[in-house]
Amino acid sequence: MVEIKKIVEIQKKSFIQLGAVFLIFLLFFIGFFFELPPWILYFLILTIIFNLVFGILFKKREISFNLFLLIFAIVSFVPLLGYIATILGMLLSFTYALIFGIWFFK
Repeated sequence: MVEIKKIVEIQKKSFIQLGAVFLIFLLFFIGFFFELPPWILYFLILTIIFNLVFGILFKKREISFNLFLLIFAIVSFVPLLGYIATILGMLLSFTYALIFGIWFFK
């Protein structure tokens, strides 16, 4: 009984992290088409930090993905480099969401 409860608890935490991963992708995707205001970029950075903390707490190996996404989100404040960083962040977050989604639903 304890094992089932532990598995369900891990699934809940992973589901929260899956939501954060798709939110990161969604924000980068919107940033590809529209210029994001600074408060959305701050929210994106907080979401990436939240996902990074969850990755560290649950001992998952996606810390490098989150660090690169954090760098791309910070560079998004620079006008010309921001668009390139948004494209790279969108591609990287799509790959990350795809890998994490396959792992979660497997």
